[in-house]
This record gives sequence, structure tokens and C-alpha cells, in this order.
Amino acid sequence: MTGAARLVTLTLGAVMAASILAKLAGGHQPYFAVSRSIYFVALVAELLLLCGLAFPRLRAWSAFGIGTMAAAGVLVALFGDGRACGCLGTFLLLSPGQHMLLSSSVGALAVLVWRFESDRTQPKRGDGNPMETAAEL
Repeated sequence: MTGAARLVTLTLGAVMAASILAKLAGGHQPYFAVSRSIYFVALVAELLLLCGLAFPRLRAWSAFGIGTMAAAGVLVALFGDGRACGCLGTFLLLSPGQHMLLSSSVGALAVLVWRFESDRTQPKRGDGNPMETAAEL
């Protein structure tokens, strides 16, 4: 893993860890845009996705899941009637614009991690790929 890929992955992991800790510390509030059950399902999903970032074989899938959650966060910011989604618990209540910026940034980081991982796992030309060798015959 290159230095840039490692930095982006660590940054994404730090954001996810902050979100998990804030959710655990603050808990669900009635004014959040999501229900209590969705709030805790998201907490468990974030924890699993954060753990997935630690394993190279799961990192691309984890980044895809985090990107999907970020897209859901953008939708909550757009259609949540100005209510907070609770992505950072009660630690930091974000306006819809701030929430849109945070979710978009997390989504961009997830896309970068996914891109770094998909580049790393793709076979390179001339590395003895059997399909490539058969096509050259």
C-alpha cells in the first residue's frame, strides 16, 4: 500500500471511529431524522465496516459499504426536513449543509480507498495471467 493510500484509509477509519464513539456516547435522541432502530443498526454497520478496513481482502468491500452509507447520509441531509441524522450522535449537531459536506467528504474518501484497493488487486499486464497468455497465442 502506498503512502497516499495508507493516509486516506487511516483518515477514513478515523472519521468512522469518531462517528462510532459519538454514537455510543450520546445515544439516540428523539429529534434525529432516523428512528432508534436504524440508528443502532447504522452503529453496528459502521463498526463492522471499520473492522473491514483493517483487512486487505475486505477493504474494498468495506469502502463500498461506507460509500453507500455516505450516500444515505446525503439523502438524509436533502430530505430530512432540517433534522440531524445523528451521524455524530449528540457530540456535534450539524446543519443540513454541514451534514451534506461531511457525508460527501466521507463518500469521496471511500471512493479513493475503493479505487486504491481495486488498483492493487487487479492483475497487471505481463504477470503471467493465464487469460492474457491464452489470448496472445
